[in-house]
Amino acid sequence: MLILTAAVGIGVFFRKYQELSAYVDLQKDMVSFLNVLKYGQHIGSRSSDIEFMGITSARELKLIRMTTIPGVSKGIEIKPPISDLYPNDYVRYYLHDGFIKMEYRHRGTDSSSPTILFPEKGLKDRVIIEDFLISDANANNAIFKYRPNEKLCVINVDFKAKVKIRQNEFKSVHYKTIMAMKNMERPSPTN
Repeated sequence: MLILTAAVGIGVFFRKYQELSAYVDLQKDMVSFLNVLKYGQHIGSRSSDIEFMGITSARELKLIRMTTIPGVSKGIEIKPPISDLYPNDYVRYYLHDGFIKMEYRHRGTDSSSPTILFPEKGLKDRVIIEDFLISDANANNAIFKYRPNEKLCVINVDFKAKVKIRQNEFKSVHYKTIMAMKNMERPSPTN
């Protein structure tokens, strides 16, 4: 009887450990993706060509793949810091077919196909993206006073995903954050 009880206890421990590991891995992978969105994915093949194109280093931001909710999108296009040689370069991060993907134009050359950033292809049956929404964080003067013709420079990111921990049972993770361009052209207000 003691051996049976120990075996059941060990089985429960390992099942709970696997559930907790899946949940922690989801959190880790989501934070990792948010850091890629903020700081950029490395783009380029040679060490002298590598750039990181993310929100903080952007020269311009544009919402793409708009939803039915006004001002809310499922993707963003980022223009890198000004380059006279390649003014049309960009990187796009967007939700498509249950994956967050990235495509880009770097030094005038388009990516051959979108890169899957989240979840990894092997996790598609276990990880489900419930929401990936991007909007203007300054909508309705939420952060600072609106100025006519001001470009998008601060965004809200609402990212929700769930991981399967057992048959028909999931655990969800929901992150909401604000990201801003480092190169905002917004002088201090004068009195």
